[in-house]
Amino acid sequence: RMTGVGPGGCDLPKEVFSTLRIEAIPSSDPELQETCTAAGYLPESCAAALRVFWRATSDWDGHVTVTQGDTVVAVVKTTSDREGVLLRSRGYAEAVLSVGTWEMLPDGSFLSFTE
Repeated sequence: RMTGVGPGGCDLPKEVFSTLRIEAIPSSDPELQETCTAAGYLPESCAAALRVFWRATSDWDGHVTVTQGDTVVAVVKTTSDREGVLLRSRGYAEAVLSVGTWEMLPDGSFLSFTE
């Protein structure tokens, strides 16, 4: 469950309820191969590869909206075991490849940055 600010900056609380299912996928997965190739990485360079399925219900626009879908997520180590590149085949708000970075903190927190 998440709460936030609605469209147009209105400060009324809005809720999003999400259900996620996460499955590990092999480097031979066609969508993983396509995602990695498009971003300039080899699928074999992934430290982890996942398919994330989601179903979200929100009331952001005054009525209940349901979105669902899936995306491939690839965790690529680059300079060390504690940081790298995070690839996402698409998101629930946008259907485009996303390339970001990630960092694992000493306390085990996983940080993800996407512009």
